[in-house]
Amino acid sequence: ALLGTWGSTQWAPSWADQISEKAYRAEQERLVAAGDAVAANALVKPRAKEYTQIWLAVGAIVGTGILTLIGVGLIGSSLARVARRQNLAKTIVAIDSSEETRKKIAALQLADRVTGDYADGVKNADCVILCVPVGACGSVMEKIAPSLKAGAILSDVGSVKGAIVSQIEPHLPKHVHFVPAHPVAGTEQSGPEAGFATLFNNR
Repeated sequence: ALLGTWGSTQWAPSWADQISEKAYRAEQERLVAAGDAVAANALVKPRAKEYTQIWLAVGAIVGTGILTLIGVGLIGSSLARVARRQNLAKTIVAIDSSEETRKKIAALQLADRVTGDYADGVKNADCVILCVPVGACGSVMEKIAPSLKAGAILSDVGSVKGAIVSQIEPHLPKHVHFVPAHPVAGTEQSGPEAGFATLFNNR
C-alpha cells in the first residue's frame, strides 16, 4: 500500500509499464517452454529493480518527508488523518481551489499548511497525491509538473485508471515516479469533515 499503511491501495506500474510487463511475461513463457529457464528469470530483473528503487524512495520519506494532498474531500481528508495518526509524514500540505474548503481544512487541523497555490504547494514535496475528480487530473497536472522535485512520488485516488493516465502522462516529468492507485473505499459523504482515519482499514 502507498506509504505502507493505506489499506489495499496497491503499488501499480504505469499504463505503459503494464503493457511492457505483459510482453515480459509472454517472452518469459516462451523461453521457459524452450527450456531456457536462466534467460527467462533474467527477463524479470529489470522490473524488480525498478520497483525496488521506488520502495526505497518510499521508505526514505515515511515519517520525515513532505506529503502534499491536492483536493481534500472524503478521500483526501481521510489520507491526511491516517498520515497524521501513523506519522507517515513530517509535514502535510493541503491544496484546494475552494477558499471555503481551505478554511475547513485549517479549522480541522488536517494539514500543517493549507494553500490554493498548486505550484507552491507541491514544491519540495516527496509524495503528491491527486484527490481531485478524474476529469480535473490533466489540468492539475499541468499546473504542478514544473514544480515537482526530482524523485518525487505522484499518485492518485481515482476510480478509473486509463482516463487518468492519459491525462497525466503528457505532463509527467521523467524525474517523477507515477504510481496510479485506487483507494477501494468511500462513503456517501463528501467534504473535509467527512473523512476518517480508519476509512482504509481492511481494504
